[in-house]
Formats: sequence, C-alpha cells, structure tokens
Amino acid sequence: MRARPSPAVVAFAAVVACALPIRSAKAQDKAQCIAAAEQGQKLRDQGKLRSAREKFVACGQSSCPPIVGNDCARWLAEVDEVLPSIVIAAHDDRGADLTAVQVFIDGNLVTDKLDGKPIAIDPGTRTLRFEHAGSAAVEKQLVVREGERHRAVDVAFAAPPAPAEPARPAPMQEGSTLAPPVTERPPPPPRAPVAGYVLAGTAVAALGGFTYFGLKARADVSSLQGHCAPGCPDADVSNARREALVADILLGVGVLAGAGAAWVFIAHARATHASVVAYPSVGPASVSASVLARF
Repeated sequence: MRARPSPAVVAFAAVVACALPIRSAKAQDKAQCIAAAEQGQKLRDQGKLRSAREKFVACGQSSCPPIVGNDCARWLAEVDEVLPSIVIAAHDDRGADLTAVQVFIDGNLVTDKLDGKPIAIDPGTRTLRFEHAGSAAVEKQLVVREGERHRAVDVAFAAPPAPAEPARPAPMQEGSTLAPPVTERPPPPPRAPVAGYVLAGTAVAALGGFTYFGLKARADVSSLQGHCAPGCPDADVSNARREALVADILLGVGVLAGAGAAWVFIAHARATHASVVAYPSVGPASVSASVLARF
C-alpha cells in the first residue's frame, strides 16, 4: 500500500499552491507599473501632459514597487506644476449662463457639461470647439502656455436665425381689378431665308430657259442637217449656234443658282434644326432639282 502524505505535507503544498498565483499577479502588476512609468515619461517629453499625468497616477499606486511608485509620485508632482488649465464660461445671446455645452479639444470630447471647474489642457496651439443644442457651433484657437492656470475662456452663442416669413401679396385698393398674370410668349420661329427662294426661282427659270433653247437649237440643227447641210446659210448656222450658247449659259446659271439655294436652305436648317433634302434630276434634254425643306 502507498503511504499517505502527512497532514503537514498537505498543508505546505496548499500554501505553495496559493502563493504561486499571488506571485504571478504581483509580477504582472509590477510589469504594468514599469510600462506605465516608461509611457508617462515619453508622453511628458512630447508635451502631452494630460496623458502623462494619467500614467504617473497609475504607476504611483501602492501596489507598484516602491522604487517605481516613488519616481512616479515625483513626476506626477512635476507635471501638476506645469499642466495648464482653462475655465470655460458660456452664455446665450441674452447673457444667460449655459451648462449643457459640449467641449472638444483638438477634435476630442473632454466634457459635455460645464460646472465651473478647471479643465486640464496640454500646452501649445489648441483648437477648441463648443456645441450647444439650437445654436451654431463656436470655435476658438488658443496658444496655451505651460504653468498657465485657470485661464478664462468666454463663449457666446448667437441666437438661432428666425424662420423666413412667406411673402404676402400687396393689398388691393378699392375699385381696382386683378390684373391677369403676365406670361412670356415664346419667340416667333425664324423665317425662311428670302435669298433661298430667290435663288431657287432663278434656278427654275434658268433651267426652263435652258430646256427651251436647248430643244430649239437641237431642232434647228436637225433641220439644217436635213435640208441644206453642208452648204447652209451662215445666218441659219449662226442662229443655231447662238441658241446652243444661250442654252449652255442658262444651264450654268441654273446649276449655280440651284446650288446657292440649296446651301442657303441647308444653313438655315442647321440653325433652326430643320431638314432640307435636295433631289437633282438630269434628263436627256433637261436638268432639274427638287428641294424638300421641313421646318
């Protein structure tokens, strides 16, 4: 049979088992105290005195090792000597004090109620923002100096803008009649260009003349070839040539006038978003052009 441990051995083992967690907790607390002391010194050197003060308070507790706690207590006293503070007073447009005011320092909310007590603030250039329900926010920029205590900061909130009243119609005088509302008439549509019609008429007339003289010159030439060619009288030959020349001239005038009319109508259509389509037609003895304009 195995021998049972004596009561003294059991009691000693229980004491050791209870002491191990205590030692582990103490070691953890010691590490946290040392870390807080190191962080507090870094924050103090960076000018972040409010955060440094919190670390020195944490590492100055009685649970921390005496050597760390004593140093943290000394550093805490040094920070308290130079840590600036402000006292904020806020009032409305009638001068009444306000307490329900949110205070932001560099974008961080530090309090949502004013009680007249000082508020610690880091030295340097600081942006303060104050918000109160029903009023526009107020911003101030301060240059805070080390050791500056209880600096007064006054905040005045303006009255909210009054709602705009709807415009009232002017009262009508006795015997007056209500004038009808003035309505703007749309501008009249642009007129079709006169030059286009003139050129188109010229083209039609010229092409008509070309057709007439061309057919007549052709008939005269055919008659001369059948009766007296090649010894026809000079007067008859010159007359047939003159008719052919006139036909050629009229053809040129008709073509140019038609092209000019088409250009005028197309330019007008582009300006008025209308459409113009020209349909040329060339026959064996005539030339014509059809212009379709849609306005």
